[in-house]
Amino acid sequence: MRKVHCTKIGVDCVKNNPENVRLGGPEYIGFVFNVSRRNTEYMKEFIIDTLLGYEVPIYMVKVLGEDQVEMNKVSDEGTIARAIREHASEIQEFAENQNRNNHQAQY
Repeated sequence: MRKVHCTKIGVDCVKNNPENVRLGGPEYIGFVFNVSRRNTEYMKEFIIDTLLGYEVPIYMVKVLGEDQVEMNKVSDEGTIARAIREHASEIQEFAENQNRNNHQAQY
């Protein structure tokens, strides 16, 4: 399969549970999308708008770098919207649980 040069965009939504991080999980729960280099800024805005539209918390959206990936690994608007839609409720629930746990830990 043909490889193309793309930009890797990382989306941090919710800080992960410290226990999960100690066990090798990511520091933040979120997404990583490979997008066309020429559309990087547009795609960052599209990702932010889509996250807001599905009420997914956003901590940070950042360009992680560039990479060469197979053509079928490059995300378009439909792929990004679908991924966010499919995971929105579980990220929201995780955020609510984290907030509840943080609030309880204060007392």
